[in-house]
Amino acid sequence: MYQIPEEIIAKTWSRMASMPPEKAIKLLKRLIKQQPVIIDYLSAVGEGFLNQEEREFIGFLTLVIWQTFSQSTTPLKSITEEDLAGIERMNRPLFEHLESESESKLMRALSILYHHYHQKKILKYLIQMLLDNQDEEPFIRTSNRGIAIVSLKTVIDCFSQQFKPSLPTHSP
Repeated sequence: MYQIPEEIIAKTWSRMASMPPEKAIKLLKRLIKQQPVIIDYLSAVGEGFLNQEEREFIGFLTLVIWQTFSQSTTPLKSITEEDLAGIERMNRPLFEHLESESESKLMRALSILYHHYHQKKILKYLIQMLLDNQDEEPFIRTSNRGIAIVSLKTVIDCFSQQFKPSLPTHSP
């Protein structure tokens, strides 16, 4: 399976991190229109567990993931409920495993996942974002990292299954 080049990932993450809020909101509206199944999925994920800040951070990371995959010269198709259901079934054992793990077991499980994952470069950035700033107030509480990682991996898997390796050499 083709991996997105790290250069594309880094440029996209950098561009998104410095994007003015007004532009990010416009982009979010486009994501909602183009990928309603993903938005519905994320709205339901972690209900009762994730607080508003965690949901917003996962939403931002989803926006970054979508923008990264959108660098392909072939437009992404809308994810269907069937696509999502199949990927959720595939990721269910991982969710159940990560949901109940201690911090050290979570890190070991992430290491194994990383080494066997087909989109490891984007997963690396995602894990860094989820685990960075843990000395300060974390973006995602420790108890919710597993659900955040599996949810976002599900988003990556949805886009990755239709991804075509025809990326531009520069970011727009």
